[in-house]
This record gives sequence, structure tokens and C-alpha cells, in this order.
Amino acid sequence: MPYLMTDTKVERPTCTRITITRDIDPDPDLSWLEEDCWNDYQEGSTMPDGGVDYGRNRIQSYQDGEWWCITIAARAKVLVPMGGSSIIQQVESGGLWGIDYDPETPKDERDAYLTEIEQEQVDDVRAILTALGIDHEDAEIVKSYSA
Repeated sequence: MPYLMTDTKVERPTCTRITITRDIDPDPDLSWLEEDCWNDYQEGSTMPDGGVDYGRNRIQSYQDGEWWCITIAARAKVLVPMGGSSIIQQVESGGLWGIDYDPETPKDERDAYLTEIEQEQVDDVRAILTALGIDHEDAEIVKSYSA
């Protein structure tokens, strides 16, 4: 696969941008909502049926499109010196998948939770860049949401 180059010249590998992404998780693991999982929690549960109906209702509302799951990750754009120009490389956080996105959750509460996850992903990608010896202190942070 060919690599991308830019005329921007750097002296050493440098991260110029960290992009936070939110995407739809096309195949989330919803097994925690299945009856067998809730049966394990029935004893001592504060829910009338141990949560079995909750799980069934939640799966149905997912299938009806009332809520969905997203993934959040951070992607760093890194310029690596190569002759008189630079090669563009990417370094990515591991990402967090299967995050409930429920429009019925109060917006402030939902946004605070998602912002916290975004910051964790930025911190993770910065830790990777540091381990690789790549300068990232002046990296621009941008958000790219498809979900």
C-alpha cells in the first residue's frame, strides 16, 4: 500500500493532530442483556424479576432502533521525516466499543460520560506516542463524529 507524503518538513517524528472519532458499533455484544446473564443476578436483585424483563425489553428496544451502540477512539496523525518531505503515519488508541447511546438518557449526563471516554482515548494515544518518542504536545485536537 502506498504511503501518503506531505511537503511539510519536520526534524523528528511529530504528531500534528489527534482526531477523536465516534462511530456506530455495527455488531455490539449485547449478551449481558440475555436471560441467562440476568439469571445469575436474580438472587439479591432489586428488580422484581431479577432483571430478566429488563433485559428482554432492552434488547427489543435495541432491535426497534430506540438506542444503539457506538465506538470511541483517538487517531493521531504523525509526520515522519523522509528526505525533504514527510511521510504521514497514523497511531490509534485501542478504542472502546459497545458504548450504549440512548437518546432518552439526559443529554448532560450522556455527554459527560462520552466526553470522559473520549479523554481516556486521547490519553491512551498520547501514551503510545510518548512510548514511541513522538512529540505530541502541540497536537491539535479535533472531533469527527459519524454517530
